[in-house]
Amino acid sequence: MKIDWKGSPTQERGIITALDKHLEWLLPWWWENLRAHCTLPVTLFDMGLTSEGRKWCEARMQVRDFFLDTSFVTEDPTEKEKWELIFTQEYLKKRPAWFCKSFTLLQTPYKETLWLDTDCKVMHPIDEIFSYAEGGLEIALPLGMSREEAQAKGGMTIAHALQITLPGEIAYNCGIIPYKWGTPLIVEWARAVYRYNSQFLCDQDVLIRLLHMKKREKLLFPHLPCEVTTLPDTYHWNFLKGENPEAHIIHYHSTGKERILQEAKLLDTLYAPNMARFT
Repeated sequence: MKIDWKGSPTQERGIITALDKHLEWLLPWWWENLRAHCTLPVTLFDMGLTSEGRKWCEARMQVRDFFLDTSFVTEDPTEKEKWELIFTQEYLKKRPAWFCKSFTLLQTPYKETLWLDTDCKVMHPIDEIFSYAEGGLEIALPLGMSREEAQAKGGMTIAHALQITLPGEIAYNCGIIPYKWGTPLIVEWARAVYRYNSQFLCDQDVLIRLLHMKKREKLLFPHLPCEVTTLPDTYHWNFLKGENPEAHIIHYHSTGKERILQEAKLLDTLYAPNMARFT
């Protein structure tokens, strides 16, 4: 499979995301909060929306079809045994969808792009976030939770629970990604996903390992760019850390969707009659 940038960007700056029918209930909540603080154009990649969801999106943003043959996603038997100690089979069936993000990023219609997960709540203007994708690899990433932070909340990060971290490896989160079209890292990430997905639970873990290896390469070849810019916490505030009225973006990942559901139920939207099936 040829993995590279698709076409050339026709617009200067914008936001992209992607969804299927199972999580489209997030859209009105996500859109209302985004539009309260940001007027940038938005492109949504349709990974299998309902016809009602598609119409709702087309009335508000650019919509593009997205299809990826995910038959390349496999499972290493040894890794699969680890995953099954923590996750149900129903949960693990979602793995193919978790390896689509890098391929979506390659299809952006913008020269400067912000990928924004639909479980992220925009609280303040976010135009400044693009400045963090300057220089280096022309991409910025927020940090994920450390082992210590997770333990303080009475839990453990998935990466540490699965024992897949290496000494000195930096945990990043891929829910918010400002980047420039053409940065080689996105292509490298997608190619690594294609080749090595069987060893990782999701594409975020692949990117973390890729960046770690690039950091080691730089010790031998100092001229090579390897560093991504780290986004400040205010542009990726983990909801588990509690309230922060100064945060520009709050990420309600994983169990945070229960919080979103409660807020979304208050909205008078197309999706209100269908909320019950997500509880």
